[in-house]
Amino acid sequence: MKPHHVVAIVGNGTLDASMVEPIKKADSIIGVDYAAFWLLVHGIIPDVAIGDFDSVTKEELTGIRKKVKTVESFSPEKDFTDMELAIEHGAKSHPSEIIIYGGVGSRLDHSVGNILLLNRFVDASFSVRLVNATNECRVVNKDSTIQKIPRFRFVSLLSLTDESVITLKGFKYEIENHKILRGQTVGISNEITGEHGHVTVQAGVLLLIQSRD
Repeated sequence: MKPHHVVAIVGNGTLDASMVEPIKKADSIIGVDYAAFWLLVHGIIPDVAIGDFDSVTKEELTGIRKKVKTVESFSPEKDFTDMELAIEHGAKSHPSEIIIYGGVGSRLDHSVGNILLLNRFVDASFSVRLVNATNECRVVNKDSTIQKIPRFRFVSLLSLTDESVITLKGFKYEIENHKILRGQTVGISNEITGEHGHVTVQAGVLLLIQSRD
């Protein structure tokens, strides 16, 4: 494994210029479908472009093929989304972390699907985060130290399993051995009081979201 090798995956959801500089800092970059062209427009040549490319024009696809060294094209009629294929590709490089940009957008099905994809890789050797302008989320199933992110005031925990049992320390609302059922919202809108908070997971798998209004 390369030391701190970060893969940025840029999806076809909502993208904005504030993401350009963080994406540039990644060790390798994967553009998903139209996002590959978006990257080129913003002066970034991805290492890989992947998808069925049903969201680009013929001219845009020609531009992608001309500038991107590796283009993996799939039929629109497939069993996996472009994002899942991109994560699978990114995992082959044995990264320490995968960061997904543009994973949330106007398509609710794709947005929810991308968030739930995080759960699939919860036991992987690398971490996966999904980031946009107002949120950062990941999945936790073990004890974790959560760094306070000044721009994301709120911290929420939602159970992805039938039930989860957690203890929170260093939060505005601290709990101990508390059971959260899937579908309950008791874990929404907490705050870290210091530089970091501690989540102890006694049971279950949880979606952790740091966000702002």
